[in-house]
Amino acid sequence: ANGLQQFQAKAVILAMGCRERPRGALAIPGWRCSGIYTAGTAQRFVNLEGILPGKRVVILGSGDIGLIMARRMTFVGAKVLACVELMPYSSGLKRNIVQCLDDYNIPLLFNHTVVDIKGRERLEGVTVAEVDPKTHRP
Repeated sequence: ANGLQQFQAKAVILAMGCRERPRGALAIPGWRCSGIYTAGTAQRFVNLEGILPGKRVVILGSGDIGLIMARRMTFVGAKVLACVELMPYSSGLKRNIVQCLDDYNIPLLFNHTVVDIKGRERLEGVTVAEVDPKTHRP
C-alpha cells in the first residue's frame, strides 16, 4: 500500500522497543490527546485493571512486545487495525508474527509510521504513511 492511510481508532498502542518512551518523545504531529498509550500502560489497563484501552487499535512497532500486544488486545475484544513498523523488517520473532498477527489477520505494514494524530480531547484516529526505506521519513 502506497501513500497515506487513515484509521479511525479509539486507542493507539506505542510498542516501538524494549524501553518505555513517553509519547512526547516521539516526533508525531498532532495533539497528545487521551487514547495514546505505551505498551506497558496498555498492559496494565488490561491485565491489572480490567480496562479495554480502546475498541479499535493501531499498534506502532512490531517487536515482540508490539506483536504480543496485538494478540492480547484481540483476545480482550479489540479490533487491531494494523501493526505499523517504521523499518522494512520486524525485530520480533517469526513465530510471534505468525501466532500474533497472521493467525488473526492483523496487517503488518513495513516502512510505515504514524504521521498525524486526529482528535483533541480524545483520540479519533491516526494517519499512517509509507516512509522512504533509506531516510525513514514519509
